[in-house]
Amino acid sequence: MKILIKQATVVNAGSKFNKKKVDVFIEDGIIARVSESPLTVDADKIIESDGLHLSIGWADITANFADPGFEYKEDMASGAAAAQMGGYTAVGVQPTTQPALHTKSEIEYVVAKSANKAVEIWPIGSLFVANEGKDLAELYDMQLAGALAFSDAKKPIADAGALSRALQYAGGINAPIMVLPYDKTVAPGGMVNEGEVATALGLKGIPALAEELMVARNIKLAEYNNAPFILQPYQPKVLLS
Repeated sequence: MKILIKQATVVNAGSKFNKKKVDVFIEDGIIARVSESPLTVDADKIIESDGLHLSIGWADITANFADPGFEYKEDMASGAAAAQMGGYTAVGVQPTTQPALHTKSEIEYVVAKSANKAVEIWPIGSLFVANEGKDLAELYDMQLAGALAFSDAKKPIADAGALSRALQYAGGINAPIMVLPYDKTVAPGGMVNEGEVATALGLKGIPALAEELMVARNIKLAEYNNAPFILQPYQPKVLLS
């Protein structure tokens, strides 16, 4: 298959063609030529459009494919297809599944079921058993099975001691941890971002303080344990400005 992409603006700070318009000739899935001058080649398919842009493949490490357990919503095949259509070449799937991805078996299931997809699928293992923020999950075994990182997905970790111990252990095996910074006690039952619109609609707001307190706590724990972590942005189900 020979594909010619015409006059596309490159978006890649590491490329000498960054911000330049180029023609790109792809042969059997491999970029054969890149030229700022128009290319005249025999192509099976020509792609051209106003405002066309090219970038390296995108990655999303907070995807939810609902597989295993909720395949009626989405499975590995449909999730990978949607990611591919959106320009993503890799996604990290969160442990928002049933059962949660908290043992070696679940990680092996994701790895096996996502094999040979056009999009790379990276399993994110549960940090704690069943995403409950209490008992540490089998991090090392899951890492050996293919887990990219560890997270309790959409559940914030309220127990500072538990997170501290998790950071200590994860640091010893060089495993990245992802943490959702949100203190539910600050705004129990909160539905949307706190603000004038939320008040006018009569909806219980969530102040920025609910996130800021947990960010500050987590930074202190990371410093104490000399172990880094990745902050997952907290997003209410409804966003109002």
